[in-house]
Amino acid sequence: MTLVHWDDVEGFDIPDDVQPLGGRWQRLADAAGSVRVGVQRVRLAPEQMITPPHVHSAEQEIFHVTWARRCCGRTARRAEGLTYLAYGTKEPSDVCYYPRSNKIYWRGLGLIARLEPLNYVDGEPG
Repeated sequence: MTLVHWDDVEGFDIPDDVQPLGGRWQRLADAAGSVRVGVQRVRLAPEQMITPPHVHSAEQEIFHVTWARRCCGRTARRAEGLTYLAYGTKEPSDVCYYPRSNKIYWRGLGLIARLEPLNYVDGEPG
């Protein structure tokens, strides 16, 4: 077992050009060598979201707010910021759907694609 303190884990920022997404991420579980469980410390400035709205088919997520001031949901609106821990199960069979952009992410394949309407035989040899 490896123990790490978040002060010792290097973080990374979401680039400014993908607003309103943003924040400072620290992958705590990865730093400790975890394979099946993910734990991240996330710090958001006002008006930032860490991810677009999405739903998972198999992944379980739990969020623990460690610091907030007048926050609202996953967006730090009209606030001085938000810091939370995000726990996830890293299910390899998980499929994640992003309804606003009509994208789907297959975790086990490491593939993200945009969905489009097709018929059953589209692209099959005739």
